[in-house]
Amino acid sequence: MKYLRKVMLSIICLAVIMALNHIVFDTTQGKPPKPAYKSSMRYVEIHSHFITISDNRFAIEKHLNEHRSGMSRVAHFIMPQSGIFKDVTSSRDDYFTHIATEHNIKTLLFQTTDSDKDGHGVFQWIGSKSLCRALGNYKGNIPYSNSCTTNMEETFSAQRPERKPRFKLPVNDTLTEELFQWGTISSFIHIIQNGIISNDGVVFVGDLQVIPYSCLDRPEAIQASKEHFSTTIKDKLDQLPRYGEVFVITQFWSGEFYHGMVESLPRLSRYIGFIDKRNDIKIYVACTSFMKSSLQTIFPSRNISELVICDKIGPILAARVYFPEGTPCGMYKSSQSGVYQMSREFNKYIGLSIHIPPKNYIILIKRTKHRILVQHDVIASFLNDIAKQNDMELFIYADDKLPSFSDTRNLFHQARLVVAPHGAGLANTLFSTPGLFVIEIVCNHPHLNLCYRQLAIFLGHHYHGVSSQFGCESTLNVDVNEVKEAIQFYIKHIVKKKNS
Repeated sequence: MKYLRKVMLSIICLAVIMALNHIVFDTTQGKPPKPAYKSSMRYVEIHSHFITISDNRFAIEKHLNEHRSGMSRVAHFIMPQSGIFKDVTSSRDDYFTHIATEHNIKTLLFQTTDSDKDGHGVFQWIGSKSLCRALGNYKGNIPYSNSCTTNMEETFSAQRPERKPRFKLPVNDTLTEELFQWGTISSFIHIIQNGIISNDGVVFVGDLQVIPYSCLDRPEAIQASKEHFSTTIKDKLDQLPRYGEVFVITQFWSGEFYHGMVESLPRLSRYIGFIDKRNDIKIYVACTSFMKSSLQTIFPSRNISELVICDKIGPILAARVYFPEGTPCGMYKSSQSGVYQMSREFNKYIGLSIHIPPKNYIILIKRTKHRILVQHDVIASFLNDIAKQNDMELFIYADDKLPSFSDTRNLFHQARLVVAPHGAGLANTLFSTPGLFVIEIVCNHPHLNLCYRQLAIFLGHHYHGVSSQFGCESTLNVDVNEVKEAIQFYIKHIVKKKNS
């Protein structure tokens, strides 16, 4: 009998191991990740709080409508019994296994395929010798790729888009740490019942502190957000403004131009039509003038003051919260196609106001407060001559006399080449058509920041970086010959295309 029990026990253990091997992705075998498609019969069913759908606006709107019909519109909030919130952020691969524990959160996961290239070309970025040297010697916290090429001909080489991140997706309602499958998704949105939204874009629901992948996603900032809840929100729950349906796009630092335009606003990109048809949905946002103007551009028929809830009013309580995927700080490790989709939305409306034929602008951005380009006048004179020789027009975009938002949109939409010191003015390339040539004078170490390289890649632009030799953050001092060499190369191709 003792021998028989041992045999039976061995058989049971073997069966359990085989079952787990079927469910859990075995990284040691180098197998491709198993997609968590709900419609597929080959894989274990995904957790009931999740639905996997096609990444297109018709499917997204259909499923969002279905969730709307089944939720209460009366907001109330109950503190967790422990009084402690667990912070969760999608920067972690186990994010969804934590999200699945909260019954007040339903999630739409958007399928991605091997052929998903976000609908636009991705070009090889170029670095002048100074930038390639700087990257080779870089010792900072962000592991920038130092695969830098100085061959400007490579800018016309198509590149594969960056791989989408993989997440551990819970496969049943048991929610054990061992039962999950790896899945790759293009994006997601949570529909949250009864959530408190703080003005840094965090949502408190049940016992979770749901944090968008953003500039807040740092231990000290997350802790500060928890402390803010405890000291400012917790004892005033009954006094919070209450709303029915709220769409959250505000993020940490969203009041700043770059972070607002490039990180916060693109969270809307898949849902513009859905929101535009429903007057009872409000957008929780940093109410800067540029944000209001942006929203007026993509919601031309709406009264923006009625559409938005300004995050300056502080935390609010909403019966239904729409919480789309956040954008990582500086777009580092970002997989979002949202910024490209947002650029397409802008260009759809901007194109209607452009006179035919459009102008061919060369834009030189001028900073006058900090990160001042010492060689600005020399480069401006060189560009002015180039423009005259090639029937183009040079525009100096100076931060001490900025054009209106509408004029800025139209200006960058008609640009063929933008030369700029590192700074938020480059966020205006959102308004440009794919294929723009961007030459950025990048800060020298230890202030190196390649967020605009990432932006250019996402938007389908051609990017060329030249490193400042010294002086940043106060000034940038650049080898003018490196800048001139890049300008001459790209102008030759711009003129060739213009005349073809």
